[in-house]
Amino acid sequence: MRAFCTAVIASAIGILAAALLVAIRANAADLGQRCWIGDSLGVGMSISVSLPKDLRLAKEGTLTIAAVEQIKRCPPGSIGIISDGTNDAAFPGNRLATFAHQYEIVVDRVIAAADAQGVTLIWYAPPKVPYAWDRYSQIAADTIKARLAGTDHRYVETRNRKWCALRAPDGVHFYIPRGYRAFYAAGAR
Repeated sequence: MRAFCTAVIASAIGILAAALLVAIRANAADLGQRCWIGDSLGVGMSISVSLPKDLRLAKEGTLTIAAVEQIKRCPPGSIGIISDGTNDAAFPGNRLATFAHQYEIVVDRVIAAADAQGVTLIWYAPPKVPYAWDRYSQIAADTIKARLAGTDHRYVETRNRKWCALRAPDGVHFYIPRGYRAFYAAGAR
């Protein structure tokens, strides 16, 4: 009888633990389909925190304009978690006189694609980097923030944080998984 009771209690604990895990995963997924969009930072986040049902569309080395096509592959009503702007900032042909205006056009196209597809964006700003092109990253972040203001999309500030031990040696990327989990958590509400 004692063995039977122990087995019943163990089964009940197992069922409760499984239910708790399902609840945690549902909360993490914002109760909707997530699409990972953008560049290598989006790839790192998707590797570190995505769930099996998530759609991973982010690609290493892409410019922000590539998000337009990535968004078209997201299901309507999904949440687009995007990290873009770093590769645009690092592009060798950038000119301070024209970058802000050109980037506004690109960001507006991404927002229009998301609106047309019914995708809600959670856009992570390009984090600070220890390179001269960081001034372009700041312009990209400012542009993203301004363009998302007053929309149903959300901007996630990442430039005001000290990531130090979570960053990979290149100063751009993060360690998998702990660095990208912390980067993703910056957007948690």
